[in-house]
Amino acid sequence: MKHFFLERHCVYDKATMGLNKEGFLQAMIMAQEIKRIADNYHNVVLISSPARRAQETIEPVAKILGAPYHIDSKLQPIDWRILSYQELCDIDDMIKPFMNNDIIVLSSHYEVLGPYPQHVLKTLCNKHETIRLADRGELWHLDLKTGLYEFLPKRIKD
Repeated sequence: MKHFFLERHCVYDKATMGLNKEGFLQAMIMAQEIKRIADNYHNVVLISSPARRAQETIEPVAKILGAPYHIDSKLQPIDWRILSYQELCDIDDMIKPFMNNDIIVLSSHYEVLGPYPQHVLKTLCNKHETIRLADRGELWHLDLKTGLYEFLPKRIKD
């Protein structure tokens, strides 16, 4: 794997549990950011939580990259709590078969994506760092060649 992306689902309508207008715009922006980095790669895996808002977040990525996405319940939080170490390792096991792919994109929730970037840095890059949490509609990108990570899209300072 050369690039690893974690998408926190975008802003959603609590009544429908689907993305609202702002959320669909956020999802398109994230898809463009992934395309900018992944444009020269063809071996892409996209995996989403079963939640509607996570699927609607990854759908523009699937469309723009021409790749289907898969649904995995390991990306759905259990009882809406932060995942345990064992549950984080279960996600590692889920993506192991895809480690030879160029790009992996996961679309999930705060409870999963809060602790997972630190876990990935520790297990894949042997780095022990504290990482801020991604906002809704924000993407965490890890370049495995350099071990550097960033949040996308870049925030504009007021």
